[in-house]
Amino acid sequence: MSQHEQLLKALDEPVFEMDAGGVVVYATASMSAWTGKESGYPLAGALAESDRPRFQQTLKRILDGKTGTALLELGLVTEAGTMPVEMKLAAGQRDGGKVLTIAGWMRDVSMEKAKEAAANVQGTHLLDLVENISDACVVENAEGGVEMVNTAFCELFHVEAAAQSLVGIPCTELFEQASSLTEKKVAPIYFPLDSENRDEFEFKFADGKRAKQMSLPVPGEAGIAGRLHIFHTLEVNAPAQTGSATITAQSQMVEKIARSLATTLESAGIAIHRAEQLELPGTVLDHFRRVESSAQAAFAEIAGLLDFSQMESGDLKIESMEFHLRDRIASMLDHLVPLAEEKSVHLRLSIEQDVPENLTGDGARLMLVLRSLLEAGLPTAQGGGDLALIVEPEYSAENQIHLSFRVESTPAKGNSRQKVVSATGQMQLSLARQIVRAMSAKGAGKIDVREKKETTIHQFTAVFPYRTLKEPKPRPTFVTLTGLPLLIVSADAEQRKELSEMARSWRMNPREADNAAVALQLLSRMADEGYPVALVITSNTLPVQDGFMLAFRIKHMPKLKQTAVMMLAKSGKAGDAIACRENGISAYLRHPIAANQLNEAISAVMGTQDDDSEATSTLITRHSLREAKAGSVLIVDPNREQAIVPVSALKKKDYRVVYADTADEAYVELSQDVFDLLIIDPMAKGFAELGIEGISDALQARFATMPSSIPVLLAVEDDISAVEFGFSGMLSKPYDKEVLLAKVAALIPAKAAG
Repeated sequence: MSQHEQLLKALDEPVFEMDAGGVVVYATASMSAWTGKESGYPLAGALAESDRPRFQQTLKRILDGKTGTALLELGLVTEAGTMPVEMKLAAGQRDGGKVLTIAGWMRDVSMEKAKEAAANVQGTHLLDLVENISDACVVENAEGGVEMVNTAFCELFHVEAAAQSLVGIPCTELFEQASSLTEKKVAPIYFPLDSENRDEFEFKFADGKRAKQMSLPVPGEAGIAGRLHIFHTLEVNAPAQTGSATITAQSQMVEKIARSLATTLESAGIAIHRAEQLELPGTVLDHFRRVESSAQAAFAEIAGLLDFSQMESGDLKIESMEFHLRDRIASMLDHLVPLAEEKSVHLRLSIEQDVPENLTGDGARLMLVLRSLLEAGLPTAQGGGDLALIVEPEYSAENQIHLSFRVESTPAKGNSRQKVVSATGQMQLSLARQIVRAMSAKGAGKIDVREKKETTIHQFTAVFPYRTLKEPKPRPTFVTLTGLPLLIVSADAEQRKELSEMARSWRMNPREADNAAVALQLLSRMADEGYPVALVITSNTLPVQDGFMLAFRIKHMPKLKQTAVMMLAKSGKAGDAIACRENGISAYLRHPIAANQLNEAISAVMGTQDDDSEATSTLITRHSLREAKAGSVLIVDPNREQAIVPVSALKKKDYRVVYADTADEAYVELSQDVFDLLIIDPMAKGFAELGIEGISDALQARFATMPSSIPVLLAVEDDISAVEFGFSGMLSKPYDKEVLLAKVAALIPAKAAG
């Protein structure tokens, strides 16, 4: 028994390992005891039939490299019946990036499910009691915070807030706020949970109205789990407005404010457009933009209040219509990005390729949930950190898909995790919970909150009917790079300068931006002026929103859909290629980059080298550029006139050819690209000083894979035995086209031109 197996046996945990086909190849004794089998069986067969498709789809996502780990709640079939388990899967052994095995672990959650069911029953009864009782009620949890509060409490104590927005604040704070209307401000009275408080007492309001407070303990497994505070009116001086009438009046008032704000918003937009046309001073424009921004923020909050008022009255109706998920998220980001920029927060977005574009459901309220969770994840002050939105498919069947929405908030290094305690934050989270509950079948949906190290995660799953629709890929059809408008986006001034100089050498028309916000403003303005930018080259690392999010927003702005995006990454990481495809990036290249490589990539993206409209449907990389040709050849020759012959002949046969006239230029090209063949004139500067016998040593010293793995032809005017010096052969100068092509084809047989 290996040391690894001894450790697993000592832990006595149900651990297993599967091959790529989902067959269990190893299982601990605990796992075998649950399934009644040791190994050699497909794990899907041991699961409840309804859970098998979801398990198989998750397995495929791990094998395809779309995720490294997965957490599922499934039913495991045992001799005693179906047992609810939590299963964690993780990619195991790999071969060249391909997943060969998957490790797994199970945990029995039957007791947790039973407790959760009991708690749900108790919670449902308590919720019904609080919402339907005519008296004012507050439910206090074991930590002294407000767990539930009804509208009657807010009306009795004139608390100007939606009931849901009060959830989570300290009960002492709520009672102190409510006491302002009572005589001598002594009630409602709060006693600590562990004190010997009176269960019942009367108090009087300033207007003479009397009421009685009763505090009833809520028992739990370990003593008192909280209290139910009930406030019963003993004497009413005037007939109180009914709850529904109050809600109706509030809703009408909110709608009136919303209409006024909409008018303000429209007027501000017109004023900005007119000011730009008249070229008014920047201070005037800034003023109009502040008015527009304030109106947008207020309008968004009013939308939330409208939803609250509808939920209070039980009138929240979930719409069902087709919407474009990515377009909606892109629009939602327009509101979120300035807030993140203000707080120095870095935003990340990941929407897996398998997530359908055309969903059916209430897209507006889904965006309201996401925006609420994202805004609640922003720090209260300028503190930095990361905020991410991840959308992943969990399971699909019968044209319905279960989508997982996850918001991850991580504070800046050195800062502690933020706990949302503000009234606005609580209102946003409460609103999100209510909408998720309403969107789910039978109101069973919920937002799970988890804390992982310093990261706070809010996650929920929603089900949507979807329609598979492959939209035609818009594609510009340019025949030359001359005059092509280009935008270079990078926080590195030196990188922008280098790329701009390259673009100008090809007679392109480059512009520069140092962040995504400036880039989007420039792109939008030029599109409005009828001079759209055809190509954006962006760095992967940008402040606030990275290059991936910039590409996503470009691709989902209607007037920028035809703008192509290329990415230059100074440092790449696993998953970048998938992220490029998810966000509509056409080419992904590493920086620094040689001028000829960048030119080839731009030509491939813009379609100047191929009339096939699907030529750039796959991600363009250095590797794909090489593979698209019969072979890649580097020619090092000090005589440019003589070099024209092999360069022209090879290009006509669909070889990719890079030319250098010195050893130093050749070294740069070799450090940035991979070649199938080298043709070297030993008289080139940098090689001539070494002699023929020294060229091989120089290449070997700089590049460990050469010259043994890459063939090298010497181009010389005198007959020599190049093989004796360790090279692949010789070409006589001046070059003979037929001899040249024959030798090249022999040395690159797999890519020889037909």
